[in-house]
Amino acid sequence: MKELISERENYRELYAQIWNEREVFFNSSFDCLLAPVGSSAAPQHGTAKWWNYTSLCNFSDYPAVVFLVTTVDFVKDQVEVDYKPRNALDNENYKLYISIESYSNVSIGLQVICRRFNDEKVMKFVEIIE
Repeated sequence: MKELISERENYRELYAQIWNEREVFFNSSFDCLLAPVGSSAAPQHGTAKWWNYTSLCNFSDYPAVVFLVTTVDFVKDQVEVDYKPRNALDNENYKLYISIESYSNVSIGLQVICRRFNDEKVMKFVEIIE
């Protein structure tokens, strides 16, 4: 168990180091990140595969808030029959979108992510965005 905790803490340090390096590279501090919640609209029950969009925050102990941006629209979001997937994973994701009826009014969200111990800040950013 101690080895797993040590690995987790090493990962958290590495993630903070990467964030710091990006701030140096861009010569700017980042209060938060705005990121997708997943690769598409909310997946159908039992089909979620790309959970790493949100699990990273849990693992690194970075506070994050997911919020609704819109929903799948019956008119605008029809299945593209002539779509050409870019790679095997893109094709796998494309095949999950069975029909517009199965996704009608399904949530599409984003998330705001802040550094550790900035829970209040992440909530304030979502309040400002909304």
